[in-house]
Amino acid sequence: MRRSWRGLAALAVLAATALTGCGGGRLLALDLGGATSPDPLARSGFRASQAAEPRAATPGGPVPAGFVPVSVTALDPDTFWVLGTALCGHQSCTSLVRTRDGGRSFAALPAPAAPLAEIAYVPGPIPGRPDTRKGRMVNIGGSGTTTDVSVADVRFADPVNGWVYGGALFATHDGGATWTELPMPGPVTRLEAGQGVAWALTQTGPGVTLYQAGVTGDDWRPVPLPGGPLGSSADLAVVRDTAVVVADTGDGQARAFRVPPRGAPAAAPVSCRAGAQRVLSAAGDRLWLVCQDERGAQLARSTDGGRTFTPVPVPPGVLTPAPRTARLALPPVVGALSGQAALLGSAGQLTRTTDGGATWPLLALPGLVSTGRDPAQWRYAGFTGPSVGFVVQSLPRQVLWRTTDGGRTWSKVAFSTR
Repeated sequence: MRRSWRGLAALAVLAATALTGCGGGRLLALDLGGATSPDPLARSGFRASQAAEPRAATPGGPVPAGFVPVSVTALDPDTFWVLGTALCGHQSCTSLVRTRDGGRSFAALPAPAAPLAEIAYVPGPIPGRPDTRKGRMVNIGGSGTTTDVSVADVRFADPVNGWVYGGALFATHDGGATWTELPMPGPVTRLEAGQGVAWALTQTGPGVTLYQAGVTGDDWRPVPLPGGPLGSSADLAVVRDTAVVVADTGDGQARAFRVPPRGAPAAAPVSCRAGAQRVLSAAGDRLWLVCQDERGAQLARSTDGGRTFTPVPVPPGVLTPAPRTARLALPPVVGALSGQAALLGSAGQLTRTTDGGATWPLLALPGLVSTGRDPAQWRYAGFTGPSVGFVVQSLPRQVLWRTTDGGRTWSKVAFSTR
C-alpha cells in the first residue's frame, strides 16, 4: 500500500546506539558561548568574521562495515561528511564519515548517540496508525517504535562546527569529536548555515518556527516572522548569511521570507499552493523552489536572493508522481546550480535544466536501481560550487551520487578507508 504524508521531514534507516564511528556518548552539558553579551547573536556564538577556528582536525578511524548513506553536507569539492548507518555486531548503528580528498577515502568519526530512523513529522493522525497522534516524529516504515530522539540529517558550517538533526538536535564544535544534545521545542526539519549564522526550522505544534544561532554557540532563539503562525510544509535555504523561508502564513497564502541575521524580515508572495510540500535550494543568490500536492507540481526560481520568485512552467513528463503501488511516496527534490541550471528529482527520474527550465533532459545514472513497485526516489540534491554536486537516493536502495561536471554525469560514492 502506498503511504504519502504531508510534512515529510526526514527519511533514513532504522538504527540504534553506537560505538566510535558508529554512535557516541550523549553529552547534555550546554555551551552558551558568552551569555553576558547584550547582542542575541553574540550570545549565540556569532562572530562578525566567521573563520574556522585553528583547532586540530579530528582524527578518524576506518569506515564501519556495511555503511549506508542517508545525508551529506559539503564545505568544498574535496571535503564532505556523510551521515548513515552501519553494522555494529548484530545491529545497525548511526554512523558518520568524512572525506578530505573528494571521496577517494573516508574516515569514521564519532556520531551522536541517537537512532537513525525512517521518520517523518506528522501534523495530524494517519488513518489506521494510532502512533501518529498530532505533533510527533513517527516511524513510517511500519516496524520500530515512535521516537522523538531520532536523527536524519547532517550539516557542517566549517571544519569544526556542525549539527546532526531530526527528532533531536546535536551540535559539535570540535569537528565531530564530541556531540552535545540541545533542547529544542520540537523536531528540526531543516538546518542551514552561512557566514557564521545558523538557521533552523523547528516543528512547534501544527506549524513551524524559525530559529537562529551563531555557528560557534548553542543559544538557539526564535525569530518572529510576520503573518504567523507558519504552516508545517515549509522549507529553508541560506543566501550568504540571510535565511529564505517559504511557508504558508496565517491567512493561508504562501510567502517567501528574507530574514537577515539582524534587522526586519521582508515577505513576498510566491506561486505555491497552500499546504503543498516545498523544497528550496540555493546557489549563491539564485534559488529554485519546487512545490507538490495532490494537484501536481509547481516550480519557481529567484535570481535576486529570494526577494521575488518567478513561476517556471513544468513540462509534461517532468516531476512525475510515484505510482500508487509504491510503498512510500517522497516529495520531489531540487538542487540549484545557477539561475539557469538546476536538478530535479522525482519518482523514477533525475532531470537537469541549463536553460532556465525550458527543457529538462533525463539524466542517466550508471547502475541506477529502480523497480516497478519502487521507482528511484530521492531525499536531497545540491551543489557545492559550479561543478561538484550530490544526490542522495533513498528508494529502493540508498546511494550517494556525485558529479564533478555540473550534473552531466554521475558516479556512486564508494565508502572505503585508504
